[in-house]
Amino acid sequence: MNIIIDSTELKKDRGLNKSDISLIKDMGAEKLLVLHIPYFVYKECSSSSIENIKTELNQIKSNLKSFNRKGMGESDFAEARKIEKDISKLHDNVENSNKELWDNFVLESNSILYEFDEKDSIEVFDAYFTGDKPFKSLKSREDIPDAFIYQTIKKVSQTSKVYLVSGDKNLREKCVDLKNVVIFPTFDELYKDSDFIKLQQKYDKLKFNQRVADAKLILLDSQDSFEDAVNGYLATKNYWHLYDTGLPSDNGEATVYAIDDVSTEIDELNIKFIDDKFFVPIIVKGEASIDYAVFKADYWVDDDLPAISEDLNKHYYLLHDTVPIKLLKTVSIDLDDLKEDDILEFEIDEFDKIEIE
Repeated sequence: MNIIIDSTELKKDRGLNKSDISLIKDMGAEKLLVLHIPYFVYKECSSSSIENIKTELNQIKSNLKSFNRKGMGESDFAEARKIEKDISKLHDNVENSNKELWDNFVLESNSILYEFDEKDSIEVFDAYFTGDKPFKSLKSREDIPDAFIYQTIKKVSQTSKVYLVSGDKNLREKCVDLKNVVIFPTFDELYKDSDFIKLQQKYDKLKFNQRVADAKLILLDSQDSFEDAVNGYLATKNYWHLYDTGLPSDNGEATVYAIDDVSTEIDELNIKFIDDKFFVPIIVKGEASIDYAVFKADYWVDDDLPAISEDLNKHYYLLHDTVPIKLLKTVSIDLDDLKEDDILEFEIDEFDKIEIE
């Protein structure tokens, strides 16, 4: 999409950072549209900004100079005069400062800023003396800037469809007959256009995907938060009863009463994102201190079992051992909980699976 914004709209945002211009800038940065900036749009906006800033700085300088007449002491007035010198430096650098603003905007938005084209002068002044478009009447000097802007719009529209946003009624009316030009008096009207709606949807999806990608990086950088959640869970548990452990006890039953040397790993490859939530598998490994009962007859035929810890009864021995253990859990984290400057906090109630290795 090719867009031209008239100076009537750009003058409302001299800092080029309000919502409408910021949206166009970001869409340009994502290469979803191209903003074409006619030379006279740039000059009208920049010259107006420079004049206003200089006027305000001169007023500040004038105020500073008058403080001694308004009752300020000598030492503080000397400081005021130093500030005045700094203000003078800002005043002298306004043109460069404004150029820097525009240069950065053009670069970051991938916009095209047109240079002054002397060839346009011929058509502009032919129209000036004949009252042709976009002049309202013969020799209407106030329309000269619009005439140059009109020439840029006409040239761009010869090869591409142009979406023009202009609060200038005369310029809009004169552009009506240009082929490939769709005209809007405000940004709000542009946003209602079906083509722009499709572009907005594409942009929103792109930004959402970027947000998800950024959130995932924050997630992966939150190792300490996962470790804190695991340690918090382990601190509240006195023991675990496990079954089907593969140990030679009835039903593979064992009691875990401590887990040491704990390590926590985020299973990055299996992270899922569904309905604005990350589902994050974590793998916790450690050394588990366990007890389990073994039938006496089974104990004496298995040379790999640990020493007897206690003679429970006439049928069973109680064995104590230290074995590797693995705890598995898929943690659900809301997208909105992942912010760059915030520490991720969550709790684990239970693990999905606990395995004796």
